[in-house]
Amino acid sequence: LMLSRRLKTPSAVQVEAGGYWKEKEEGVILQVHQAMEMVKRTSQPVRLQPMNAVMRRLVHRTLANHPEFETVSEGEGIFRKVVLKPRRRSR
Repeated sequence: LMLSRRLKTPSAVQVEAGGYWKEKEEGVILQVHQAMEMVKRTSQPVRLQPMNAVMRRLVHRTLANHPEFETVSEGEGIFRKVVLKPRRRSR
């Protein structure tokens, strides 16, 4: 809030303390790799645990160009989650 007032424009700041964000991101990426294995085995979509927008964006960016998987978000508010699906093959 202080930064936004000083700059006179909305600003977002992320503070890294004790490796919190790095650990959080690594946990989400671990979930993604586990979900990828499940999708490969079953060919069925896998829903990840609900997560905040920053972590959902991380998942979407991580798999954006992956040839085997696609991601979509579903749900509302604090229950919004990422669904990992097998990518549809183009004919």
